[in-house]
Amino acid sequence: MDELIDAVDVVDIVTPTVAHFGCASKALKKTKHVFIEKPIVTTPKEARALIDLAGEANVKVQVGHVERFNPAFITASEYLTKPMFIETHRLAQFNPRGTDVPVILDLMIHDIDLGNGKGSKEIFFEHPPIVPINAIQMELESFASSIINNTTPPVTINDGYNALEVAYRIMDKMQRTLVD
Repeated sequence: MDELIDAVDVVDIVTPTVAHFGCASKALKKTKHVFIEKPIVTTPKEARALIDLAGEANVKVQVGHVERFNPAFITASEYLTKPMFIETHRLAQFNPRGTDVPVILDLMIHDIDLGNGKGSKEIFFEHPPIVPINAIQMELESFASSIINNTTPPVTINDGYNALEVAYRIMDKMQRTLVD
């Protein structure tokens, strides 16, 4: 892997989550820009370490929260100012790809990320037109653009950390509830 990292400026980490920290650490130590799939790593402590490494390397890091690029979310986002409650339904078939981490870190983390810091007491029922897009392509193009234009990626390393932190608080609360 070290030879490959030396030959490129950007590393896209799409390994199982348990390998994210090791791969991202190596890339950041070699001052490479990093796109890392969600969840960013397996623990908030690892995420903090990556934040520090990214700061030292002065590179861009984007976390793959692809649901931010979902055309339905993009269309609805102008109506979402401060949601106080979010209900989601997963409609896709089961995919064993994310079974290396708890379901909260694999799927719910998208919902946490989308709702982070938003809420309103008003409810609107509208049906705006949704323009189909390739969300993964848009996500990767936005990261490339942030590198080329020296701007902040749309899903920062801190966003990934914050979503992971909330996910861990949820898992901790669930575990304490089961014990009580």
